[in-house]
Amino acid sequence: MAGRSAATYGVLCILVGALLALAYVNAPMLQTLITKPSINDITTDLLDPPKFISTDIPAYPAAFADKQREGYPEIAPLILPDAPDAVFRRATDVAIDLGWRIRHAEPQSGRIEAVATTSFLRFKDDVVVRLRPQESGTRVDIRSRSRIGRHDLGTNARRIREFFKRLQR
Repeated sequence: MAGRSAATYGVLCILVGALLALAYVNAPMLQTLITKPSINDITTDLLDPPKFISTDIPAYPAAFADKQREGYPEIAPLILPDAPDAVFRRATDVAIDLGWRIRHAEPQSGRIEAVATTSFLRFKDDVVVRLRPQESGTRVDIRSRSRIGRHDLGTNARRIREFFKRLQR
């Protein structure tokens, strides 16, 4: 009887330890789930979000704009001092370096459409990059949209931040 309760106690300790480890590893994801809005489509231009042309993807949901402003106030367009053609080449290179599969790239319109795959569960997400000339260079807007789920757990915002970080190098 004593041996049986010691074994039960050992198994219980292992299970509790495994649950605590799982909670620790997933803490950032759980925090995002609780603190960030339940949206799966992020854009740097809330007034005129980039549209997908080469595929049938719906327009950016207007109901997401206020949620995005509240949850991701730092997501904004990037203004670079370079000409659009130079930025287009760099943006294409960055997309390829990030492992995106480019579906459509059109230098004349300054548009890149791609599919990004998440590293963990290999989900496919759609991304469009739009370049527009400005007096002082080029404005870069991006939209990243998860195909599945109502909450992206911050994946699209992280993707935009990483793309902009690499594009500025």
